[in-house]
Amino acid sequence: MAIRSPTTAPRRSAPAPAREVETTPRRRNAATQAEIARKISQFVKSIEWELRVPGQHDGDGFSNQKLLEYLAAQGRDFAKDTPTLRRFALAEVAAAVAGLGRLPTAAELKRAFSDAAVAFVVRRFDYKVRDIRIPLLTLAYAKAKRKAGFLGPVGIRTGELRDTIEERARAVITG
Repeated sequence: MAIRSPTTAPRRSAPAPAREVETTPRRRNAATQAEIARKISQFVKSIEWELRVPGQHDGDGFSNQKLLEYLAAQGRDFAKDTPTLRRFALAEVAAAVAGLGRLPTAAELKRAFSDAAVAFVVRRFDYKVRDIRIPLLTLAYAKAKRKAGFLGPVGIRTGELRDTIEERARAVITG
């Protein structure tokens, strides 16, 4: 055993610098599922929109937009905003932005809503959803339509308007 002198203290190395505790930084714009669901629900319930269909309808000189408005004036409002459409849009928008892990941007919400609204209108033309009342054709027009070889449902003679809506229409947010 070595004897040390009382005046010499044991040599110690310089104190180690304080270590910073590493924490997992919160991702920028991270949000809980509840916050995301709340934002989507608030967006879908509060917006105003209208369906815009570009182009001309062959054979009758109407624009596709005017033809859609003409059908609505007859009580066949395929682009009508209803609670059923909103519920469908809510589910579709939620599915479209699922997995982001952050609040969706306004542009992402608008795009997803537009796609959902258009898909729902197409389902109405296909008679896959019956959330609005579509009046029957007049007897004279139904006979003329059948005689001309058009056997489709009300609102579809050639299917051109339905196809144009599916391919090119957009639900435009107006408010």
